[in-house]
Amino acid sequence: MLAVDFAMEDMSRSLRTGSEYDITGDDEISFLDEDDERVEYRLSNGAIQKNTPDYSGWLPLTPDEVVITNLVFSQGSSGLYDQPRVTINVVGHIEADPESEFYLQTSVTQRELNFPL
Repeated sequence: MLAVDFAMEDMSRSLRTGSEYDITGDDEISFLDEDDERVEYRLSNGAIQKNTPDYSGWLPLTPDEVVITNLVFSQGSSGLYDQPRVTINVVGHIEADPESEFYLQTSVTQRELNFPL
């Protein structure tokens, strides 16, 4: 489970300091990081993957023995001056033990102020 914790933490940190979130379907998100570089996360072949300009393509964040069956990004805010928020839901299991299914959820609020001062 440590690998899934790492993937969730990586996505959370990047999203928190990012902006201009764009959710494509349910299982893919792209946004600008703090350096205005495009960052993307997606579910592909049972793995959470990440792509940045520094990488030469998509890199898996979860190992082969962890199978991610569902990754959902949803965006929301409750008002005009509220910070954008992304909720991440992950469902998966350990390949050798399908009964080891896990469910994780976290919500991340954009750190950069989203309203005029």
